[in-house]
Amino acid sequence: MEIILNESSSRSSKASINFRGDERNLGDSAANLERQLLNNTVKDLMRLVGITPAQWEQEKKWLNMPLRFENGIPVITLALEAEEKDFTVEALLAMILTKFKSDCMISMNTFILCIAHPVYWDQSQRCALKNATVIAQTNCMKLTPDLTAVAYQYGLFRKSQLTETMYNVLFVDIGATKTTLSLIGFSNKDTQVMDYD
Repeated sequence: MEIILNESSSRSSKASINFRGDERNLGDSAANLERQLLNNTVKDLMRLVGITPAQWEQEKKWLNMPLRFENGIPVITLALEAEEKDFTVEALLAMILTKFKSDCMISMNTFILCIAHPVYWDQSQRCALKNATVIAQTNCMKLTPDLTAVAYQYGLFRKSQLTETMYNVLFVDIGATKTTLSLIGFSNKDTQVMDYD
C-alpha cells in the first residue's frame, strides 16, 4: 500500500474549489484562499452531492454559497474570468477527482478508484457521486459506505487468519451527531455486509 501526499505533503485534502480570474484552485490551495475569495468558493462538496431542495433548506444556514436548483439538479454560480458561470455540484466534484487522479499518476502508472461515502447516503447521492467519477474520466470500481471500507481493510489484512467458518465483526463509527453500526461477516471465501444502521 502506498500513501499519496498532496501538494501540502498531507494525507488528506479539502473538498474545496474556488476561482480567481482564470485561475482555478482545488483542495488545500482553495482552502487557503477561502477568506479572500469567500463569495467565489465552494467548500464541503460532499455535503452537496445529490442534495435535494428540502435538504438544502436545512444546510444553507451552514454553507455560504449561491446554490439553486434547475430541474432538481443543484447548480452553483461562480465568477470565472470576469463572468458568471454555472457549475453543477457533480462537475465541481469531478474537478477535484481529476486533481486527485493527476496527483496519483505522478507516482503510479495506473489509477483505479474506490470511494468511501457516508453510510447514510441515499441512492440519488450515490448516483451523483458516480456521475462525478464519469465526468472526471476515472476508473471507479466501487462506491462503498465508509464503515464497509474499514471492514474490507480489516478483512484484507487478516486474510491468512480466516477460515471457511463465517464470523461476524461489528464496526462502530461514533460521530459527532450519530453513531453508525455495520455488521460484516468474514470467511476465507466471502465477505458479506450482514446489516447496518
